[in-house]
Amino acid sequence: METIDQDIVINENFVILNMEEKTVEGVLSLMAATLFESGYVKDTFKDALLAREEIYPTGLPASCCGVAIPHTDEHHVINPAICIGTIKNPVSFKMMGSPDVSVNVQLVFVLAIKGASNQLNLLQKLMGIFSDESLLSAFKEATSKQQILEHLQKILSLGTN
Repeated sequence: METIDQDIVINENFVILNMEEKTVEGVLSLMAATLFESGYVKDTFKDALLAREEIYPTGLPASCCGVAIPHTDEHHVINPAICIGTIKNPVSFKMMGSPDVSVNVQLVFVLAIKGASNQLNLLQKLMGIFSDESLLSAFKEATSKQQILEHLQKILSLGTN
């Protein structure tokens, strides 16, 4: 198990490779269920995540593939964690700041974070991934959960619990 910042957990259970979902709802529902089944978020998390994504989209165009960083209010979170997913065939997310524009997303980071400053700090670190074409490609092309965790360790300076 790995932790970052304020005991934010990321582990192999929170990495989903080659999702075959075809919609934003399908992708986010699967990722939210993964966090819920592990006891990291409340049963309200999925609906809150979907509702927030509709109002404040998180799709971002990047060099090799689109990325999304969905999150919601901290009162839906029990224990802070990040769920990372790769999507086999791109799913159309609305673009952050321009909801009338679509982004074909293949890499999703669902954030279950407590504290606005922790969320901002984590978002800033994740932006480092999006501006590094080789690292972003490494995430997209990863064939194992361990590879995803190793790439995330590099960018977020994860420490072992």
